[in-house]
Amino acid sequence: MTVELVIGAVSHRIELTPATNNLVGLRDAINGLGLGVTATVFTTGTGANPNYLSVSADGAGATTLQLLDDPDGANTNLLTSSNQGSNASFKLNSVSVSKTSNVINDVVSGATFTILKTTAANETVKLTLATDPSQLETAIQDFASKYNSLVDEVGSQVGPAAGLL
Repeated sequence: MTVELVIGAVSHRIELTPATNNLVGLRDAINGLGLGVTATVFTTGTGANPNYLSVSADGAGATTLQLLDDPDGANTNLLTSSNQGSNASFKLNSVSVSKTSNVINDVVSGATFTILKTTAANETVKLTLATDPSQLETAIQDFASKYNSLVDEVGSQVGPAAGLL
């Protein structure tokens, strides 16, 4: 049996033998390709077909996943989910931005923010960036403490009571 795994616009043919023409064999064949997708067999324990195959992309962002049965014939897509993933899309100061991750760390220099949920169309979310003087104060105090320890250590190595360098 032949199936075709489609990731984005790239197709990969998978040949299943009679011994591997089952969900476990298909899962192992997909995972063995090392294409950035993971196949898993789930068991619901109910219904006429309590087992099913789930295929998901390992990376974030938009992609198209299809698993085509009989690619040279009926070409039926075996994956039924319509959730194909999506990019995080937003506007920052009226500039459209699309990212493959919800952790945004390369749009505003020195700032990282995480998108936690979707918003309604044209809904505005206000981000405010401000400095945190307590972090600077802590860093300066830490530097001064370490500097003073260094001065004391160097001072103990000077004069007749000094140890070996």
